[in-house]
Amino acid sequence: MVQDMYSEPLYHTLYETFALVDELYDPSFSFLSAVTMVLSILTVDFADLPVLPLSLVEYSNFISSAYDELVVEIGPLVTARNLTLDYFGDAVGQFASATQKFSDNLQFVDTSKHIPYGTYIR
Repeated sequence: MVQDMYSEPLYHTLYETFALVDELYDPSFSFLSAVTMVLSILTVDFADLPVLPLSLVEYSNFISSAYDELVVEIGPLVTARNLTLDYFGDAVGQFASATQKFSDNLQFVDTSKHIPYGTYIR
């Protein structure tokens, strides 16, 4: 009976309390502790960088390939209900174009100097 109870998914509700985490999710709090440590280290490391070492083009490529997979997997279901993914596809294309433009302009930024907060590179 107890095994069956814990095989059902839980929904986000007001009943997610300390007791639930302590008794069911992470009794030793080892997972939460590890995640907190990793995020703390990443936050400190990223805060010290003038430009984050993230590639928007790679992110855009990932989104584009995920969209292509989505169209293959659920495209027929969507069209069978007289719906379309065209607007989503357009947004993915616009995002890809914007990230490429941003990446092209980024090469002209002098990273040896401090980049003020709120700088937007066009």
